[in-house]
Amino acid sequence: MQMKQFIRLEYSDCFSENPQEVSNYLQGISRHDLLRLCALFLTRKSEAVYNYLSSYFTKENNEYINQLWKNLQESKEDIDNYVITNIESSLRLYEYIFDNINTLETTLPDPEIEMNVFKAYLLFNAQINSGDNTASESTKHIQEGRAKALLLAQMFQYFDITNYRFKQELYVQTVKAIYLYEFLSSNEKTQLLYEEYLKYYDCVDWQDFMQLMTSFAYIYWGREDELTYVNLLVDPKDKKYDKKCEFIEKLVIDTGVEDMDFRILRSHPIYKESKGNYYFVYGYFLLELIYKGVYFKLNELNSKLPKNEQIKGFRSFYCDYFSEQTLLYKVLKDVYGKKYIQMPGDYIKNEFGIVAEPDYYIRNGNKIFLFESKDIFIPSGTKVSNDYEDISGELKKRLYYEEKSNGRIENKAVLQLLNNIKKYLIKQRNGIKVIKKKISEYIQLLFYMIIFIIVQV
Repeated sequence: MQMKQFIRLEYSDCFSENPQEVSNYLQGISRHDLLRLCALFLTRKSEAVYNYLSSYFTKENNEYINQLWKNLQESKEDIDNYVITNIESSLRLYEYIFDNINTLETTLPDPEIEMNVFKAYLLFNAQINSGDNTASESTKHIQEGRAKALLLAQMFQYFDITNYRFKQELYVQTVKAIYLYEFLSSNEKTQLLYEEYLKYYDCVDWQDFMQLMTSFAYIYWGREDELTYVNLLVDPKDKKYDKKCEFIEKLVIDTGVEDMDFRILRSHPIYKESKGNYYFVYGYFLLELIYKGVYFKLNELNSKLPKNEQIKGFRSFYCDYFSEQTLLYKVLKDVYGKKYIQMPGDYIKNEFGIVAEPDYYIRNGNKIFLFESKDIFIPSGTKVSNDYEDISGELKKRLYYEEKSNGRIENKAVLQLLNNIKKYLIKQRNGIKVIKKKISEYIQLLFYMIIFIIVQV
C-alpha cells in the first residue's frame, strides 16, 4: 500500500515563547477526559492542520485560531502537507497521561482546555520530529541511495502500526492464528502449554478464544462513526456477562504503560471505565492480539511452567516447527496446490543431504523459486533509534551475515540462498539429479530468491 508522507506541526511553528512542561498544560483536566481524547485522536489517525483547527476549538477561540491559521499559511508554503494529530504522537501522549496524570475532575473551561491540549500535543510532535532529525543526520554520509536509507531510518519504528489496511490485516491475522492454534492443539510437545493458554483465558478451546477475540476487531471495524472512539459494552443481562468481562479485563491496562515500542499497549489495548463498560485504545493493537501477540503470551506462560515441563528453547522451537515447518509450508501449499515441483526444506535435507537447505523449493520449468523464512528479533532500542547504521546493522546481522567474535562468518538468509543456488548448479554440472528430471545444460535457469520476514521486538 502507498505510505502517507506528512510533516508534523510542532510548538515552535506556532508560538514564539518558550514552552512550559507538558504537565503544566494538562493541569486541571481529568485523567478520564484526557485518555478519552487520546482514544479519539487515535481513531481519527492523522488530521491536517486546517481540519484539526476547525474541529477541536469552540467559538471562543475562533479569532485566535483564525489568526494562527493565517500566520501558518504565510510562513509555510506547504502547510497542506502538515498534520497535527498522528498515530505516533497520540500513542506517546496516551502513555504520558496514563502514567503521569491523576487528576479526578476537570476544572478548566473548554476554551482553555482546547489551547492547553493543543500546545501539549505540539510538544509531542516535536519529540517525534527530533527522531526524524536523527535519521537525517545518520544518513548524511550516504551518497547513493540516501532517500531509501532515510526512509528506513525514519519509518522503521512505526511502519507496522501506521501503514496497514484494517480489513486486510484482520484477515491475515485470523488465518495465521488458525494455523497456529491447529499446530498447538495437535502437537504433542505443546499440549501442556496449550492447556495453560486456554486456562489463562478461561476458554474451552481455541475456537472459543477466537470467537471472543475477533469479535472485538469486528466491533471496531463495523463502527458507524469512524471519527469517534469505540466503546465496548457488555450487556448485564448476558448469561456470560461475568465470563466476558473477565476475558476483556485480561486485555485491560492496569499498570504503567510507557515503553519504547508500545509493548504494554499492544498487549492491553482496552481501557476499563467500569465493569462491562470499556473502550478501545487503538484499533490496530486489537488485530495484533489475534495472532502476533499470541507468541508473547505463550512465551510468558511457558516460562512460568515448572522447569521440567517447559519447552526448552521456546523461541527456536516456535520458529522452526511453527513459523517454518507449519506456517510457511501450509501457506505455500495452499497457494500453489499441486502445481509445479515442490519440496519443503526437511525433505531436501533428508533426501539430498544438503546442509543449510532452503526452507522451500518450487520449480516451474526453468524457473526455480527458493524460499527462506526468517522470524527475526529486533531489539526495541534499535527499532526506535532512528539511526540508520544501528538499524541496518541489525538487519544485516539477521538477514545477510554475522561476524562472530572469533572471526567466523555465519551466513544468514541472503547468503544461505545464494549458496544453495551454487550447490544446485554444481550438482547439475556433475550430473546429480537434484530434481526428478535432469535439466539440459543448454537450458537457462532462472533463480528467484524469496525471503519471508517476520519481525519481532
